[in-house]
Amino acid sequence: MILLGLLSLLQIWFIPGLILLVLKPKFKIIDILILCLPLSMILNHYLVILLVILKLYTQTSIIFIILIEFILLSYLLIKNKNFFKRELVPFFRFIEFKKVNINFDPYDFIILFLFLIFFYIAIYNVGNVVQSGDPVTFYNWSIEWVNNLIPKNSYDYPQLPSILSSLTYVVINSTE
Repeated sequence: MILLGLLSLLQIWFIPGLILLVLKPKFKIIDILILCLPLSMILNHYLVILLVILKLYTQTSIIFIILIEFILLSYLLIKNKNFFKRELVPFFRFIEFKKVNINFDPYDFIILFLFLIFFYIAIYNVGNVVQSGDPVTFYNWSIEWVNNLIPKNSYDYPQLPSILSSLTYVVINSTE
């Protein structure tokens, strides 16, 4: 069950986004690492919604999809082998802090400023995001997704946390 749980986390965080980004190898490796998480979450969101609509959201179908994704990812990594050799050398040089030229342009300072503003807002609002009944509500919505139902009383709340946790429940075939 632990391996299935880890497999579900790989599915939620990395596999679909990595496939989409490796499909067109024009991104740098650092861009792939940054974009992989949000793309995977969004793609899993739409995948689960589609499977629930088709009433195919089961452990068997998800593991079959993950298997196909692993085969496709292996094929793309073998096909784009030269890309990763070319991109990994500067990446490891950057990690080792060996003479790397970092150039900032005005857009980078704007992005850094916006990041600092959002970081300040996030720190200021720690503890105010989740209300007392929210975890139970998210869990109940996750159980509805697991049962191939779209939650009726979601009141326009975002369903991404519920859908992603339901994906783990489906892969490990348990809601406990």
